[in-house]
Amino acid sequence: MFTVESKSQLARLMANENILVEHRNVPTAGFLLDKRTLICPIWKDMSGHLYDLLLGHEVGHALETPEEGWHDAVVSDTRPNFKNFLNVVEDVRIEKKIKRRYPGLRNSFVTAYRELFERDFFGLEKRNIQKSYLIDRINVHFKLGSNIVIEFTPEEQKYVDMVENCETWKDVVAAAEALYNYSKIEQNKTPSSETDKFSLSDEEGDGEESDNFSFDESEDETECESLQSKDSDSDEESDENVEEDGSKINRDKESQPSTESPRCLSDEEFRKRETELLDEKSKPYIYANIPKPNLKNIIVSAKECNEEISKYFKEQYFYSPAEKNITSEKLLTDFKNNNERYISMLAKEFEMRKAANSFSKRRVSETGDIDISKMYRYKLDDNIFRKMMHVPKGKSHGLVMLLDKSGSMQRNMAGAIEQILVLASFCRKVNIPFVAYGFTNNSRSVENIEPCFSTEVGEIGMRHLKLREMISSKMKSSEFTESMKNLLRVKFQHELQSASLPEGEGLSNTPLNEALVAVKPLIEEHKRNFNLDIVNLIIVHDGDSDTNSYVIKSGGFSQDSDVFIKDPQSKLQIKLEKSNRGLTVALMEYITKTTGAKVLGFFIVERSRDIRAALYNYYRCNEGGSFKYKIGKYYNDENKLYELNLKIRKEKFIESYTTGYNRFFIIPGGKDLKIDDENVTIEGKVTAMKLASAFKKVNKKRHVSRMLVNRFIDIIAKH
Repeated sequence: MFTVESKSQLARLMANENILVEHRNVPTAGFLLDKRTLICPIWKDMSGHLYDLLLGHEVGHALETPEEGWHDAVVSDTRPNFKNFLNVVEDVRIEKKIKRRYPGLRNSFVTAYRELFERDFFGLEKRNIQKSYLIDRINVHFKLGSNIVIEFTPEEQKYVDMVENCETWKDVVAAAEALYNYSKIEQNKTPSSETDKFSLSDEEGDGEESDNFSFDESEDETECESLQSKDSDSDEESDENVEEDGSKINRDKESQPSTESPRCLSDEEFRKRETELLDEKSKPYIYANIPKPNLKNIIVSAKECNEEISKYFKEQYFYSPAEKNITSEKLLTDFKNNNERYISMLAKEFEMRKAANSFSKRRVSETGDIDISKMYRYKLDDNIFRKMMHVPKGKSHGLVMLLDKSGSMQRNMAGAIEQILVLASFCRKVNIPFVAYGFTNNSRSVENIEPCFSTEVGEIGMRHLKLREMISSKMKSSEFTESMKNLLRVKFQHELQSASLPEGEGLSNTPLNEALVAVKPLIEEHKRNFNLDIVNLIIVHDGDSDTNSYVIKSGGFSQDSDVFIKDPQSKLQIKLEKSNRGLTVALMEYITKTTGAKVLGFFIVERSRDIRAALYNYYRCNEGGSFKYKIGKYYNDENKLYELNLKIRKEKFIESYTTGYNRFFIIPGGKDLKIDDENVTIEGKVTAMKLASAFKKVNKKRHVSRMLVNRFIDIIAKH
């Protein structure tokens, strides 16, 4: 059983380029030459062979039909229905060449056309094809092949051979010209009764414009990109119009068959019958482009943040209920006393683990030089050459951090800031390039009326966003120290649960989706500036993103819709999973595939009673098992839920294979998130055993309490 996604990938492989494949509510397939986009209808009862025919035919257009040649022919030539003759001849050429390129498609074409023949898609049951016009017989002959035998006179055979021998677009134009002129003479004669019975004009109102619309390879796909105006009284041929989102595609009057000019009735019947294949019950596929972030309106630099915080606390009475006039210097000193020794120890451990990992991947190879010290045993041993050990160099890592500054993070903000400062200090010590941002959309920090994201038709609607740069490795020592002091000031205020904060540091909602769109170019810049192999994106948050379910000028979508996000630049297309996290997961996949970054999530659970809910909603085992869904491996498994609950309380974290993330950790917040540096205490007589046990206990607590830096080291030391 095939899937739409697998067939879409097949189309890209056959086209030898990353074309876009979209499914829309249109009667038939088409290819937009200038946009390199293959449009597929949403058909019902679609067999695999029929789908291969559909894709193979359109990929043939993608590979062979010249955009400029097709455009010039259908625009400059004003003869009615000549475009249909071009299409019939071009279909023969591109199908011949695609089957020549991919012989495996031959069976699919034969089987699919037989299926359409049996369903009378060419209208052959009500007419004698042998008495039909030449253009109809040629069309049926090349499409149905051995499924039907058609006879041609010696004069007609010349035109058949001309069509069959077309190899270039120039040949197609010449053959279509010859066929059109021949058919003009042929069809101006008195039509046969068989032809009259089949005439679409009799069935649809004497040539009046049909209410049906079509989008196929017989239309001018290259003109679908722009909407052109036309005087209602003009008789000149106009371009077909397509709405930007592709949801409505109409023919103009000139694209309708003309009863006074040569026609290909079998092709018209085929287009008419295609509407029977449409799946009216299927929900439309929605395609939404990822907007472009306006970073100058989004990023608040560290310099601006420091100026704002420093100015604020100079004007405010900064105190603690227990001890008045606590200075930022004292806060920084206390932080260093609690963490500096442990960070130095982690740095040494990290370098040792990196070296050990590299050494484990070493390989020894022989050189072409003879080892003089082994020459004496050349008669007994062939191994007399010098050896060389190759130790691979580890990959260079960088780090970009995003801190959720939503209102629900208030009780966890102090601990989260301290964890980030420990991680920043470690990265600075071992020369890992890093930058940390706080993301928010509070009204006090989005006063700039300039839009944060582009608002083109068909793009996902995004709200306001600010990325406040907290601290980074590119800072000078004085700037780094100033940032540390100011962040510790903000941390201290959160510990007091004080509302006395600078405007930009206020907490609001969770614009995680907006932050993911904005951080993508920042990751690329970070990777490029420091020549990094891997950039790790760390997200510290306590909830899902605010919803973004609106496509500009197209309306909203629900979790039940088939929604795809697209990146016009890379032509990446990702289907949203049907959940409230669908867009977030897709954007994380978009970042991973376009930048090569790893996405690491730290999900903070503030209260102990929320741990159960977090496990239920977010936990996934490496085999995909979960508690949330009935198909989940652990659905209604209370014993497993209790076991994981005990584990997270004991180890202060639990790892989950949650979709979207490369690594995802659920960690307790509140007091468990704060870093406590306990001293070694021994009761009674000091013995070597008690001393070793006390040191082991303290080191374990230090290791557990510094959650972010320890998990980060585990990840990057292996690469």
